[in-house]
Amino acid sequence: MNNLEKTPFQLKFTAKSLNRQAKKAQKDENVGKTRLKRALQQGNNDGARIYASNASRKKSESLNLLRLA
Repeated sequence: MNNLEKTPFQLKFTAKSLNRQAKKAQKDENVGKTRLKRALQQGNNDGARIYASNASRKKSESLNLLRLA
């Protein structure tokens, strides 16, 4: 197979991989949100701030991955 035949396969494979990574980032974002809620209920403001920044980072990571896919 030459490069022209390999390219469509590589593009499909890369798109699937990016979609999988985006889905995982969304899952991690939801986990961070639940940890954030739990930390706020327990009065742990410093921990809540960390969880909020992690959830925000995962959300933007997910959006960037979907944009690339």
